[in-house]
Amino acid sequence: MSTEPPTIDFVRYSGRRGAIWLKDAAAMLSAARIPWLMLLLFYYMIQLLVSVIPLARVARPLRGASRIGARALRGPFGGEILH
Repeated sequence: MSTEPPTIDFVRYSGRRGAIWLKDAAAMLSAARIPWLMLLLFYYMIQLLVSVIPLARVARPLRGASRIGARALRGPFGGEILH
C-alpha cells in the first residue's frame, strides 16, 4: 500500500528573491525582538552550563571500557593488533 511521493517542481527564482527573503527575515526579527533575544540567551546559558559541569563521573566508565577493549585486541604472541 505504498504510494509514490509527490514530485517537486523545480522553479528558478531571480537573484532578487534572496534579497527579499532577507528583508522579510529582518522584519520578522524586529517584530519579535525580545523573544528571539531571550531564546538566544537561553541557548547561551545551556552552553555555559554544559561547559562548566564536570563530566569526570561520566567519562570514567568509558575510559575503563576502552582499556578492556585494548586488552582484548592483543595478538597471539602478546603484541597489540592495532597501534
